[in-house]
Amino acid sequence: MTTSFTLSLRNYIAPLGILVATLFAFAPQAEAQCLTPDGYDSAICCTPVTPKLPEFPPSSLPGKGICWTDCTLSSEVCTKIALSAPTPALGMCTQYISKLEVSDCINGAPLMKGIITLDYTRTWSEEVSTGPVPIQIWRFAAKVDIVSPVTEKPLCPVPSCAQTGISTAFYYGYVDYALDCGTGVFETALVLYHGCDEFVHNPVFSAVPGTYHPSSTYAIVAPHTEANPFVPAVVLPPSGILVNEAMRNVTPNAIGTCNSEERVQQGIFQPLVTGCLCPLNFSPPQQAGVKIDGAGLCGGSFQSLNLWPLTPWYELVTTSIGRWTNFGSYPGPEAASVAEGLLIYTDACPTTGITETSFDIFYGGMTVGGSKVSPSPTIPQSPPLSSNFVDIASNYSSLVTAPIVFPLFGVVGSTDHLIYVNP
Repeated sequence: MTTSFTLSLRNYIAPLGILVATLFAFAPQAEAQCLTPDGYDSAICCTPVTPKLPEFPPSSLPGKGICWTDCTLSSEVCTKIALSAPTPALGMCTQYISKLEVSDCINGAPLMKGIITLDYTRTWSEEVSTGPVPIQIWRFAAKVDIVSPVTEKPLCPVPSCAQTGISTAFYYGYVDYALDCGTGVFETALVLYHGCDEFVHNPVFSAVPGTYHPSSTYAIVAPHTEANPFVPAVVLPPSGILVNEAMRNVTPNAIGTCNSEERVQQGIFQPLVTGCLCPLNFSPPQQAGVKIDGAGLCGGSFQSLNLWPLTPWYELVTTSIGRWTNFGSYPGPEAASVAEGLLIYTDACPTTGITETSFDIFYGGMTVGGSKVSPSPTIPQSPPLSSNFVDIASNYSSLVTAPIVFPLFGVVGSTDHLIYVNP
């Protein structure tokens, strides 16, 4: 090779390298991260897997505190909600913890705080109205024991049980992280709910018994913006067969890794009755008793139980919180509810290797509508997902062969099982 040719080649390579570097610098880097599976899929039952999720950022969200009395809206308050970046919980399969802080949106005064437990359930993609590039969502069932520095008579959204020196307030619901595949920017949505005394402070079942708010309930919701405001409303739950998705346990298997999810083969989601449970009345229909059961491909199953009025749950109890109204930001015009109930759960892939059946109390969220769920070649769903999502995590679990140990609820407990389905 001659010297003149070598110099010419160098003169060509240098600007080419600059061009390639420039293209990489301005290319939407999130493209490589988006529409990616979480690693829980497997065609073989109880297969060890290595799940992989992105790093989720901290969030600062304009939010709203919402309060009801006798299932009727009583107050709405502007809030600011901060979530620290989720960090993995040691020894658990895709469970995270995050610091939650709720403050007054006007003067910044702190209202409530707690360490929130985030149990990852699943991921999917959605089409958006602002362009051809989809977004990918990762959903977490959420639960948190909240305390408040407020010492005077509490106002919405602070329940009296959360005041310093009294007790804690158990909130539950869900948290979403949505990644724009074109810009690489995350958006966050959050719905947390605190029920009335019968569901949280029951004198027989609760870890924090007492008489605090017999007919009052509370919620924290974000985002709440001018572009996409959140409006409290009663939205009845959907009804249908369960054609997707799966169930799994959260604790590592015998070799210390995570097990694959068990796909749901069949099941139903059937509302049976609506009304108000705080106090008992047929109207307004903010709550619904929903029969939910399903069977997995590996022999696992779940079925809601009705022991009411011995326990506060009539099957799976859903509570309607309200809905976002526009496509201005994630999650679009989507209705949000929370769900809790006592289920009998059969785990086909427990750490012991022997199928186990347990009584589990589940908590989580339900969303209906929003942006169109889009099929993804890298996250196969057959048949395609509907736009109705139910994601719940256990907070109490006891083998059916073991004695029931009290208390049953009132504070954050360990997570053993997850159910995430689409009616």
